Amino acid sequence: MDIIELPIKYTSPLNITLWAEYLSQYSIVSKERIESELEEFENLRRKLCIKLPSFRDQQVASVYLEMLDTLEEKLAGAAPSCFTWSLSSSPNQLEEFYDVRFEHANFIYRLANVYQAEAKANLLKQEPNFIQAHKFLQLCAGCFSYIGKHCLYPGSLDFESFLIKGWEHCFLAQAQSLVYQKGLLTNSIRDSALSKIAVGIAKLYDDAHHYFESSIGAQSYFVHITFLESLYYHSSSFFYLARDAASKHMYGNQIAFLELASHHCKKALKKRFDIPISIKVYENLGTLSSVLDNQLRQAKRDNDFIYLEQVPSMQDISDCDSVIMVQSVIPEILSNPKKSSTYFTSIVDSETRRRCEQFYKKAETVLRVRDAEMLNMSTKGDEIVNGLKNRIAYYYCNDDESSLNIQPIEENYYKIKDSGGHELLTKQAASLTTLFNDILITFQQCNDILDNEKERNDFFILKYGTDRWRRVPSEIASKELKDELDSLRINLINMENTINDTKKLFEKINPVYITTKPELLITELSPIDKSLSSLERSLLSTLKNHFQSWEDLKDKRSLIRSYKIEPQYFFELTSSKAADPRVLISKFEKQLDNLWNLKEKKWTQNKLFDEMSKLVDTLVDSYNERQSNQSIKHLLQELNETYQLYWEVLNEIEIGINFGNRLLDLLKRIQSKCADYANQRMEEATSLIGKISVPARQPFNPNIHQIRFKK
Repeated sequence: MDIIELPIKYTSPLNITLWAEYLSQYSIVSKERIESELEEFENLRRKLCIKLPSFRDQQVASVYLEMLDTLEEKLAGAAPSCFTWSLSSSPNQLEEFYDVRFEHANFIYRLANVYQAEAKANLLKQEPNFIQAHKFLQLCAGCFSYIGKHCLYPGSLDFESFLIKGWEHCFLAQAQSLVYQKGLLTNSIRDSALSKIAVGIAKLYDDAHHYFESSIGAQSYFVHITFLESLYYHSSSFFYLARDAASKHMYGNQIAFLELASHHCKKALKKRFDIPISIKVYENLGTLSSVLDNQLRQAKRDNDFIYLEQVPSMQDISDCDSVIMVQSVIPEILSNPKKSSTYFTSIVDSETRRRCEQFYKKAETVLRVRDAEMLNMSTKGDEIVNGLKNRIAYYYCNDDESSLNIQPIEENYYKIKDSGGHELLTKQAASLTTLFNDILITFQQCNDILDNEKERNDFFILKYGTDRWRRVPSEIASKELKDELDSLRINLINMENTINDTKKLFEKINPVYITTKPELLITELSPIDKSLSSLERSLLSTLKNHFQSWEDLKDKRSLIRSYKIEPQYFFELTSSKAADPRVLISKFEKQLDNLWNLKEKKWTQNKLFDEMSKLVDTLVDSYNERQSNQSIKHLLQELNETYQLYWEVLNEIEIGINFGNRLLDLLKRIQSKCADYANQRMEEATSLIGKISVPARQPFNPNIHQIRFKK
């Protein structure tokens, strides 16, 4: 007998280092203990999953299952790295899931491979051991029954409900077929009993075929082979019913049963070319079909000439009785009640881990909020400190002991320089003036064209008279163009006013401020006495120390970002199930208050700033006593105003140029229309002059040239 082979699935090794790092986060013992247990787990997996195990590895398999149960319970199924297994339908296609349950299901599938191999080995012996093979095939079915109840995995093609049920019924059908085969070999079962056994096998194959067909992960081969096996055993059941009917002298029923058996055989043989491989069942069907044809021919001949019994139709034949002599047997290593595991005892369970994660998540939120408060306080403090530094720099811009913060002014200077500076401004202003002149010229040319055309028309009216010079007056013909030009006159006025205003602003710009670096201007235009008084030196030194104290204070605050939550909270959560994460959070907040008290830090900061502000006030007063020259302030103000005026003038010029270009384009189009109008009127005038110059033709008088003779 040929057994329908369960495909072998393959897997790859796990990343044990990643597992050790993940599990040690929630471990109450050392990382070395975890690594030792994981190493044992990986060795068992390599022996049982990566390699092909045997039935002798039952004890080792029991240990591996216990480890899987423990990990599944404590990790709630979640795994730090993925389990990768090939698909049963294709070894080249892989499935990956971060779930211990997926590994659990695949290992039970691997157990089914082991039991099937044992069943096949018992059948291949010199004297086949049908009893042991029958037992192992039921264990195969039991493996898939267990998967169907406990290990179905949504998302996996190999562990969806229909495919698992299909394999369970397929192995049950094969197990019962061993009873059938042994009955045939020993000739120890009556024909009626063989028929019932065959019907039971056929129904099991029918169920397997239905489940395989409904599954998206089943190979078409298994859909096909279960369908053929079902038809074969249906044919066999009717064959033995026919033999039983003949032994009871029911010759009409014999023929009906033989016809049904032949019908099922031929239905199966029609599928011969659907699968391009040789299948043993086709040989069995072919042999059975030949026997059925011979017996059916002989039975019909005997009935026609001897028995003369009426043959019932196929519809009149009642359903055959069936008997199921097999059941799914859950392997002992799966059915034994779970006991307290001795593996991975150092790993906390999923509930405790959930509470730990809840605490750590809340604690990290508290840390982030406290860090944000500290950062906000430091940011506001930086604004105050920078203001004080700028105030000092404003007065001590050229002193060796201090530095002037003229960076914004220098940035504006370099922006102006990069944009083109005074040269660009002068060039653009000239371009605007030239553009306006072009606009005026074009506007005047348009009016000149229309005026010249009107003068020519008035001349022709005087020359030929209104009775002969009959055409539309120029005032009416050119009215539309005149109106269009008049509508643009206000734009010319506005543009002229804008240019005049821009020129006035341009004249206010001092070219020296734009072309000279601010640092040189300050040095050349506002020299100051660089000798500092002893009081000023002392104040500057004290302020420098205060600024450094502020930087140190910020550095201490920034340590909160690298603060590690102490392990004591984890031990409290793992050692006591009653430990409430909310109570521990309150304790954690108090600990943070001891390290970074917000009110205290704010009071210290304000006190430092008050001292610094008083020192700066005293420093400014001392400076004013020493330095009476205040031209720097005025110079900086003038520089800022000049830079702003530069951008304003440049912007106005660019707006004027853009507007002027559009206005010039519009006038060019009107000029073209005026030229076309003048040409058209010229052609009309030329044509009309030609008509006026030719005299009117008189009717021919034949008598005008007649010679008169005197009588």
